[in-house]
Amino acid sequence: MIIHNKWLALLRKPLKFLTYIIFLKKIADYTKIIYWSSNGLEFTIKDITKFEEIVLPKYFRHNKINSFVRQLNMYGFHKTKHNNFKSTFKHPMFQKGKEYVISIN
Repeated sequence: MIIHNKWLALLRKPLKFLTYIIFLKKIADYTKIIYWSSNGLEFTIKDITKFEEIVLPKYFRHNKINSFVRQLNMYGFHKTKHNNFKSTFKHPMFQKGKEYVISIN
């Protein structure tokens, strides 16, 4: 099994941003605001306004969706769906029920 070098640091010492996202996804209280897709491969921010007002200030140093999206992009997340009221994001190594996924060559 070969672990890609760029993910090795993630496995040794989780990044604070990703740790918060993983924690966020486990909290049932926020399912009206943020939730997993049925296949568990992407997550949706259902209510962007509430996400900015309630969730971001609690877990991050900012309360702007644009800053959150920039951080997601920095870590390789991609927006799969978007409208003015909700956004869906995906990353191949970020899946429901898994702290991390290891790529095997």
